[in-house]
Amino acid sequence: MPPPRSSDENKGGTAPLCNPPGASNEVKGGHRPPLATPQAHQTKSKGGTAPPLQPPGRINGGTAPLPTPGALKDPFDFPNLRRCPMIDLHSHILPSLDDGAQDIEASLAMAEMAVREDITTVAATPHVSPSYPLDPAAIEDGLERLNRTLAEENVPLSVVAGAEFAATSLTEIDDESLRRLALGGADCLLVESPYVSEVPFFERLIFDLQLRGFRILLAHPERSPMFQRKPDRLSELVARGALCSVTAGSMAGVFGTTVRKFTLTLFREGLVHDVASDSHDVSRRPPGLSAGFRALESELPGISDQMSWFAEECPDAILGGQALPPRPRRLTPRPSTWRRVLRTAG
Repeated sequence: MPPPRSSDENKGGTAPLCNPPGASNEVKGGHRPPLATPQAHQTKSKGGTAPPLQPPGRINGGTAPLPTPGALKDPFDFPNLRRCPMIDLHSHILPSLDDGAQDIEASLAMAEMAVREDITTVAATPHVSPSYPLDPAAIEDGLERLNRTLAEENVPLSVVAGAEFAATSLTEIDDESLRRLALGGADCLLVESPYVSEVPFFERLIFDLQLRGFRILLAHPERSPMFQRKPDRLSELVARGALCSVTAGSMAGVFGTTVRKFTLTLFREGLVHDVASDSHDVSRRPPGLSAGFRALESELPGISDQMSWFAEECPDAILGGQALPPRPRRLTPRPSTWRRVLRTAG
């Protein structure tokens, strides 16, 4: 029997704009702890070697590079856009574990770029899949090594535990191992949305994990052919308590027009709870969140003002095992050029 329906929304609530430098980080009901300290959201760690590469999300046979941070021309004035201390819940920053950073130097370069993008906390989420079998000790060791290197190099970034679980692997992993790799050591698992058009057991798998006490964050549902074809399946999962994390690159069109249009639909329908980078390196799939908000602003006016909810407040609640803050007002997409012309003509 599936768990009871729940909702993270407070339809009447609004999310505050990003705080300007020096502004208070206080929230109603308490005080948000500093996000930039290396000790924040501490977890364990361990190293390993990388198996053969696994195909990433594809666009015409490959992936397009994410725009260099700050490279997108911005016709809008976003005085608050880059003043949020952000949390990235999806990054392949740990060295030598999957198709992300291949060595500690690559991890360090990704960390430095993340800091330049105002990211203060990153969840290290290496793949756990048939191509990358689970090794919690290797992940914990890699996490410990990376945080030690960041402290030695004075890079003000906190890296916390996590993993990106493939559905096909979740059926074989016990609860103790899952808890070791929940995001930030809390209760939320990052589950990869299927890259195929049909997984008949997917909902049953998610509901079973929820009954076992886990909260579920679906990684890049906008890039899943299954959800693109049957968006009601995603809506039903969210209605039953699942959360959705979209990739900033999807907002910027990195994965093609179909993915970008579906991303816009998910925002419009209120199905997005987090924006993450899914970063793998510093060139083709780099860290950074704000470019996605800038790119989507022309079609979804006001999304940049809500960046703090998607990239700071909700991720912070997820890492802390807390209820999500009230959802900001739902935004209305700007009509296309042709629709505006037709309205004027009419």
